[in-house]
Amino acid sequence: MIRHIPNLLTLGRALSVPLLVWILVLEEHAPAGSYTFEAALVFFIAALTDMIDGWLARELDVVSRVGKLIDPLADKVIVLAALVMLTGLGRLEAWIVVVIMAREFAVNMLRNFAVEDGVVLPAGRGGKIKTFVQMAGINLLLLYNDYWGLPIAATGRVLIYASAVIAWVSGIQYFVAYFRGEPAHT
Repeated sequence: MIRHIPNLLTLGRALSVPLLVWILVLEEHAPAGSYTFEAALVFFIAALTDMIDGWLARELDVVSRVGKLIDPLADKVIVLAALVMLTGLGRLEAWIVVVIMAREFAVNMLRNFAVEDGVVLPAGRGGKIKTFVQMAGINLLLLYNDYWGLPIAATGRVLIYASAVIAWVSGIQYFVAYFRGEPAHT
């Protein structure tokens, strides 16, 4: 049973997507800021499970093919769902979402080619930094309201822009490593 915990956490993250979207639809039709805390909490818990499931799978030595497939998919789906909904709420510009989505599609396409060549392109340091910065930015944009005089929304936007730059730099590193025939250490 314990060996299934990482995959169950990943599945829970995937299943949190409809809940997050529903909360943000409620936010769209309610006075501004009505559901920001709930949305941020759901996303924060999902982001936390992303860190825990990978660590737990490695610690328990239960890394599985299913986990390798559904973990990055669950990550992409919740991040992209949040970004699209934030655009609909007017908290984020559509162009930055397109830039982020384009990088994700490009790297996923490269990973598919690599698998066909028998090469695994694991997430590197740059990808992990991108994920952390991106999830922090999304969480702040979901929270949105300024608390204690802190510029929450502005900080969230800056983090999203920074994550897009980090994403593209790490994405280029994946491509360079692949075409050089080197393992990707981004």
